[in-house]
Amino acid sequence: MTVNIRYPWYHILFLWSYTALLIVFLPIILFFLRKKIFKNANEPELTGRSVFERFGLIPKEVAKTDMLFHCASVGEVNVAAPLIDKLMSEDNTLQITISTTSITGAVLAKKLFKKSVQHCFLPFDIPIIISRFLNHLSPKVLVITEVEFWPNLIHKAFKKKIALLLINGRISSKSLPTYIRLRGLYKHTLRKFDVICAQSPLSFDNFLLIGVYRARLRLTNNIKFDLKASDSDVDKANELSKYVEVNQYQILLGASTHDPEEQLLLDTFSSLRRENGKLTLLIVPRHPHRFDDVYALCKATGYSVGKFSEALSGQFMQCEIWVIDAMGWLKACYSLCDYAFIGGSFAEKGGHNALECALYSKPMAMGPSIFNNPEICKLLETSGALTICETPEQMTSTFQLLAADSELAKSKGLSGSNLLTSNAGAVEQTFEELQLLRN
Repeated sequence: MTVNIRYPWYHILFLWSYTALLIVFLPIILFFLRKKIFKNANEPELTGRSVFERFGLIPKEVAKTDMLFHCASVGEVNVAAPLIDKLMSEDNTLQITISTTSITGAVLAKKLFKKSVQHCFLPFDIPIIISRFLNHLSPKVLVITEVEFWPNLIHKAFKKKIALLLINGRISSKSLPTYIRLRGLYKHTLRKFDVICAQSPLSFDNFLLIGVYRARLRLTNNIKFDLKASDSDVDKANELSKYVEVNQYQILLGASTHDPEEQLLLDTFSSLRRENGKLTLLIVPRHPHRFDDVYALCKATGYSVGKFSEALSGQFMQCEIWVIDAMGWLKACYSLCDYAFIGGSFAEKGGHNALECALYSKPMAMGPSIFNNPEICKLLETSGALTICETPEQMTSTFQLLAADSELAKSKGLSGSNLLTSNAGAVEQTFEELQLLRN
C-alpha cells in the first residue's frame, strides 16, 4: 500500500507550474468541452449530464465506490472492460466506477455496463477539484489505464492513501524524450504508483529510464491481446447482415476513421469498384459528432449511401456505402467485412486498435502513423496480417490485391488471429496484481 514519502522541492515546483498552466488555459478547454457536449446531446447515455462534472460536481446518484477505473476514451474503456468483468464475476458486491475524459468513452462505458458500473467524467486536473472528486467517490483503489498520467490526480490519490495501479502501462519510444525532459514532474509522479503493469518489454524498459523503481514494475503484456467476441457482438453482426449483403458482395471496412481518411477510402472504393462491381463500403467514423459530415461527404460521390441508424429505425434500403452512425457496432463490422482499413493512421492520430480486426481473422491495412501501438502493429505486420502503407496509393494497391485473391486474404487474416491467441493472458496476470494490491 501507499506510504508517505517526501518529494524534492523541484517536483512540487513542477506540480505548481503545471497547475498554473492548466488554470490559464481552462477557459479555452471549457469552451471546446461545451461544444462537444452540445454536439453529442442526442446520445441517450448523456441525458442530464453537465459540463460542471468537470469541476468535480459529481451527480448525486453516483455513490461512494470500492474501485475507480480511469479511462481516457474508447480504447482505454475496451482495455479495462475484461478486467472489470472478471472482478464482477468474482465478487458481484463490488461497487466499481469508471471515469472518462472523452464523451465517446462515456457513451461506450454506459453501453457496455448499463447500471452495473457507475460512470462520471474526470474533472479538470486542478488540486481542489480533484480533492472534491476523490472525497465524493472515496475509492480504496484507483486503477489508471495506459498513459493517463494526470499529475494532480495521482498526487492527491497518493496523499489520501488510495492504492494506485497502472494497467497496460505504455511509454512509446516517440513519447519517451518528452517524459525525460519533464522528468522532474513525471519521474516522481510515476513513483507514486504501488504497481505499474507494463504492456511490453519496450514500455517496461522505458519506465525504468524515466526513473520508476524496478520493484514496482511488472511485465504483464498487453490486455488488448485478450480480446473475445461477446454474445452481444454476435447478435449485432446478425442484425447488421440483414442490411449488408455479405453473401453477394465483398465488404471493405473503414474502422475508426478521421478526416481526411474517409475521402481516401472513397477514392480507394471508387478504384476497386471499377474492377469489382460487387463491393460495399462500410465507414465507422471515430467520433459521433462527425457522422453527418461523413454522410454528406459520401453522398457527394454519387453512390447510394445509407445511415445505419435509419436502417435500424425501420427504413429498409440497399446501399453501396453505409455510414455506421451508431456506437458499439465496430466489432460487428469486423465480423462481416472481407478486409479493413484501421483509422487514425493517415490522420496522424497514432492508429487505433488493429487487434479487433485480428480477432475476426480479417486482413488489414494502416497508414504510416502507428505511434499508439507500434509494437502491436509491427507484430501484425511481421505475421502478414497487416500492411502498413506509406501512401494512399499503396493502400489502394493492397486492397486490390486482397480483393483479387481470396485465399491470400484468408491466409493473412488467420495469421492475425493466431498472433492474438499466442499472446493472450494479460488479463489474468493483471487481475492477480490487482487482487494482491486489494489484499
